[in-house]
Amino acid sequence: MTIDNNGVIAPLSETKIPEPIIRGPIFDDEKCDIKVQEAAPLKPDGDVLRLQKLMKELGIYDGEVDGWYGPKTMAAIKNFQKKSGLKETGVCDALTKVKIRAPRFDVKHAEHNDDKATYKPGDKVKYWVGESPGYLNRSKVLHEIQQAFDTWQAACKVTFHRVEHQKEATFQIGWYDKAYNRRLELEKAGLTNSKEYLSLKDDELMDLVGN
Repeated sequence: MTIDNNGVIAPLSETKIPEPIIRGPIFDDEKCDIKVQEAAPLKPDGDVLRLQKLMKELGIYDGEVDGWYGPKTMAAIKNFQKKSGLKETGVCDALTKVKIRAPRFDVKHAEHNDDKATYKPGDKVKYWVGESPGYLNRSKVLHEIQQAFDTWQAACKVTFHRVEHQKEATFQIGWYDKAYNRRLELEKAGLTNSKEYLSLKDDELMDLVGN
């Protein structure tokens, strides 16, 4: 139900307001380990259900979403831990939870399955490249970006042209440091003082907080 400025109440379906998308924590307890269960519980475990659904979406679990942390779920977690450079314990601990919730770019989420092409053959698109990180060679960055666009141009027949002024661009390219937000997640999970965290080498730490 909704209510307008005049106090009129109406069902949401009768308005132009889209259905709300409710998001929140995946796990009830970010610090509590999720361990293998020898037998299926009488009542599905909520955290296990959400973990299985997430792994299904990521394409790393092909078992039933039944709320039972059985052999298949444990095997999927061990495989994920191996690929993520974590200890292969089969236990979904706090560190594994942080890693499995990290942003990924190899997954097409369900809500994006109805994406449609923004441009059509013959369109001319202007792009602007923001300030690049200091450790990168600016000219090489621009060259590689243009090479990528040239590849797309040949495939989709859309012309891409870089402009110097941001306001002229159809879209923008920039860099974002996710390490700070990832560190906050680690702190929230109580991991910044853990033995696992303190024992990580610099490259392992950057992979964990920046991936």
